[in-house]
Amino acid sequence: MRDPYDPWADERTQAQPDLTDIAQAEAIRNCQLCDTHGHRDGLPCRHIDHAAAAKRGLATIRAQMGWNTPTGTTTPQTSQKPPHDATSSQKTRL
Repeated sequence: MRDPYDPWADERTQAQPDLTDIAQAEAIRNCQLCDTHGHRDGLPCRHIDHAAAAKRGLATIRAQMGWNTPTGTTTPQTSQKPPHDATSSQKTRL
């Protein structure tokens, strides 16, 4: 709604640059994770590298659950490859 005492307030507001747009453009220029349009893996980038936090979180989960062996290695109980291994020589019929 227009201010009755300042009829040109809306026009002055629109004529000034939007500081959020300027800050967003600066963040995109400084980000090493996204492209020049501000996208990372097809999604808008938040310009924060979450890799370190994800690594710590996954390590905590593995420690709590006892999952210390990576996927695809021999299991300590049987010394055999897991049954879901893609390199197995078994053939299945469809």
